[in-house]
Formats: sequence, C-alpha cells, structure tokens
Amino acid sequence: MSNKFWCTFLLIICCVNMIHAQEMENVLYGFLSQLNDVRNSPKRLADRIRRDLRRNFANGDDSVNLCLSEDQRWDKDDITTCTYSETTYGGRRQWQAAEADLRDGRNSGGRERLEWSNALSQSCYDLLALQGPAGTTGHTGEDGSTFRERVNRYAESYTGIAETLGYMDEFGDLSWSMMKAMAVDDGVPSLDHRNILFGRDWTNFGVSCGCHSSYTYA
Repeated sequence: MSNKFWCTFLLIICCVNMIHAQEMENVLYGFLSQLNDVRNSPKRLADRIRRDLRRNFANGDDSVNLCLSEDQRWDKDDITTCTYSETTYGGRRQWQAAEADLRDGRNSGGRERLEWSNALSQSCYDLLALQGPAGTTGHTGEDGSTFRERVNRYAESYTGIAETLGYMDEFGDLSWSMMKAMAVDDGVPSLDHRNILFGRDWTNFGVSCGCHSSYTYA
C-alpha cells in the first residue's frame, strides 16, 4: 500500500464553439502551474478575492449577485452585462471570511508542491466523457461509476482520494475562477473544497477539461 495521498480535480469548460486542443493544453498547464503557486502562497489568491470584494461590494452592499469575470468592462447597475456572474449564498461575509483565512488564517501557510498524475487525469476524463454529451453533473457517471471506481481503473494504490468538479460558463481565466470558487466555497458550510485545495497531505493531482452540453461558452 502506497503512503501517497491522491487528489484530483475535474474542470469542465462549458462551450458551444470549438475549442482547439492547444487551448485545452494551455488551460491544463496554467492550472497546474497556478495551483502549486497558490498552494505555496495562498495570499496570491486572497488578493484576487479582495479584488472581487472591492468590485462587487464597494459600498458595503451585501447583494447576492456577483460578477466574477476578470473583465472590468461591465455595467455595475446591470448584472446581465457581466460575462460570468454568480448568485452567492453567503454574500460579502463569505468572501471576507475566505480572504481572511488565506491571508492570516488556518490556510495562509505554504503547502507542499503536488505532482502530476496521469492516472488521476484519466479518471477525470472518464467522467467528463460521460457528463459532457449528457449534460449532467455530480460525482456519479452515467454508467453508474463512482469516483473511487474510476480511479481504481488506473491507480495502483492510494491512502486517500478526493474529487472536485467545476462547471463554468467562462473560458477566459478559468484556472483563477476555479480556484476562487473552491476557496470561497459559497454555500458549503464545511468548506470541503477549500480544505481539498489547501490540504497538507495530498501529494498528487490530475485534471481534465472539455465541453459540456448544458452550459454556454461566453
């Protein structure tokens, strides 16, 4: 039995237009690089979250409608002009708590670098291949497979595994958008996604991304 812990992330890019293979590779490479950078220095992600706070809650407004796009050119009085928006459950306080945690709290310290795993990436792709055309979500595939079953097809041994799924309507800065969503973990009181992102015991991770028929590439 290996002593390694395995962590896997699945990014699903929602699109209508064709996304070239090179663009997919760029997303994967960017996520790999940025993930380890953020784990090494969580304050980098805290800075991004603070930027969103200032933009979305500039007047202390606790609105539930947030514009998460990096593009600043949207009408502050009309959320529909935002490329990628989200309804938040926790409002401003949820984002403030996330920033404080990454800047000075439990998750503010550096973490070990994660190594790439082809096995985990393939298990991610297997779920994507099922859910993309079907337009479904969740951790169980249309063939009834669970995350553990998909990983077992390729990984020889592990002592712990986790899966994180992201379904997004934005293709621009997908890596940062995904990590911000995991760190804020809006609507998840247990903060499972943030704890996975900054978990100390993980050693490997894999990621796959592609198109999903139920979302629109903006």
